[in-house]
Amino acid sequence: MRPASSAAYPTTMRSWSTRSHSRGIVFAAISGLIVVALMIILSFTMLSSVGLLFGALAALIASPVLAIVAISLARLFLRYFLAPLPTQALSEPVEEAPVLVVPVIVRSDRDIEAIRSNVDANLMFAARKPMVILLDLPDATAAVVPDDHRLLDSLHKLMGDDISVGRVAILVRRRLLDPVDRVWRGWERKRGKIEEFCRLLLADRDTSFEDSLPDALIGAVAFVTIDIDTRLMPDTIASLVAAVDPEAAIVTPMLEDRCRPDATWFEGLVALSSRRHAYDPNYNFNQSRLGYDLYYGKGLIVARRFLARTKGKIAERTILSHDHLESMIAGAVLSPQAVVREDIPRSRESWARRQFRWIRGDFQIVPWIVRSRLPVVSRLHLLEIVLGHLAAPCSVILAMMALTMLPAPASFAYALACLVMARPSLLIFPVTMPIIMLGSSISRSGRWAKTGSIFLSEIAAWMLSLIYAPGNLVLVVRAAVLVTWRLGWSGQKLLEWEGGLPADYRVSRNGWVMGIQILVGTISFGVAVLVDHPAQFIAVSVSLWLLVPLLLSLPLLREPHARALIHTPSIHSQ
Repeated sequence: MRPASSAAYPTTMRSWSTRSHSRGIVFAAISGLIVVALMIILSFTMLSSVGLLFGALAALIASPVLAIVAISLARLFLRYFLAPLPTQALSEPVEEAPVLVVPVIVRSDRDIEAIRSNVDANLMFAARKPMVILLDLPDATAAVVPDDHRLLDSLHKLMGDDISVGRVAILVRRRLLDPVDRVWRGWERKRGKIEEFCRLLLADRDTSFEDSLPDALIGAVAFVTIDIDTRLMPDTIASLVAAVDPEAAIVTPMLEDRCRPDATWFEGLVALSSRRHAYDPNYNFNQSRLGYDLYYGKGLIVARRFLARTKGKIAERTILSHDHLESMIAGAVLSPQAVVREDIPRSRESWARRQFRWIRGDFQIVPWIVRSRLPVVSRLHLLEIVLGHLAAPCSVILAMMALTMLPAPASFAYALACLVMARPSLLIFPVTMPIIMLGSSISRSGRWAKTGSIFLSEIAAWMLSLIYAPGNLVLVVRAAVLVTWRLGWSGQKLLEWEGGLPADYRVSRNGWVMGIQILVGTISFGVAVLVDHPAQFIAVSVSLWLLVPLLLSLPLLREPHARALIHTPSIHSQ
């Protein structure tokens, strides 16, 4: 299955900079990867009785983490040799108050309530133009099903006042038949909604929207798209407009995780691991040196430019997570002054469902890394995203190998080093720390505070990834098997939204699975206490990995707690 059409991709990044710097980035990354891999092979070979075979196997398992570290280090070092790009004048004016758009899928009354909540929070920022809801109905066995009318009636009843006075416009798309999956759904899901809305703005009525565009929106140059759980700040839209780049079709904001006032303990744990830090323009290599950044589904889109660069470039029915690809093809820049907030999932189960969908979507872009005409640096960035899902599982496997096949006490040191690999950014922190301390213009105390905050966030994220490493391993393996089967053989269900996990999915709480976890975890803990052997560390690790997620999923800890860490802002766009 080809990743896209045979047409050449427009080079939307600063082409002269991208071409001249690609070889340096690739050479530095590959060199670093080879050096670190050889060091691992040599050290494991010298200590292990198995010899070279074991060292090569360890390096192979560690290769995802090593590749991420090598790419990151290449960016850090090359920032000293590559000058920042100059700013350029805007060639296409964008109105100061672009249209505010929310693409959604309405499956239940709960989704309707979420739309109402989103409108209440963001309507004030829509200025004098109606806020637009781009709506798909759930996948069905026919073009129209009886529940459609009930859902639409409920939505219009809840939004009636805003619709009647023109503050909100709802554009519903009709379902189209997917001949492979044999299901009726909105064309290309969110990607299709965005593309067809761009065509509506350009007076192209050949779309699947059943409703016409409001007169107030005809001729609009750009729009701001957000998700159903996104909350704008007062200056978000103005900051996005001010950052429009003449060579990019997308402007992305900084993303903050928002912890609710009645946060659960899981939200507090996630908030601890993802605090927001002040943006450093010199630290963002892609933005300052290559002129592009990633798009996460929220941001300002220049309609004509976006449509011209993306239309027909992504083959239908092949991509679930389209945001990253669109930023590579259409071009995206970051506006650090523009901030949007999103709620942290309330439970591990909700987080796992979302993460599973993201992992499947990211694995589907592997063909684009291998055989597309994207610039090399773009493919490296996509590769880094895909390998990031493999970091924690690979680190756990390596730690177990070190403990079972290397002699003590060296095995404990190597196991700890392998577990640190679960968070690749923690490995390069010793390199980023002096960069922050020496390269920042803030006071010395401010630099120390910033460094300490970043370090604490990295440690918290590392511990969180280790706690849930077994569950994450299951998600990654399941996603990899599904995507491999669907891409390589069946070609079906590539756009499936919630598929692949049972409808009653609960992390570590499915009857017999929970019983096995308790049994094995208790036995492992008993072995750790009663047996005086180097394998104690393995037993303790297994016990913690099995029992701690169970404890964190108890009803007492799943209930909201007012004293949890609340409103702890975080960042996941740098």
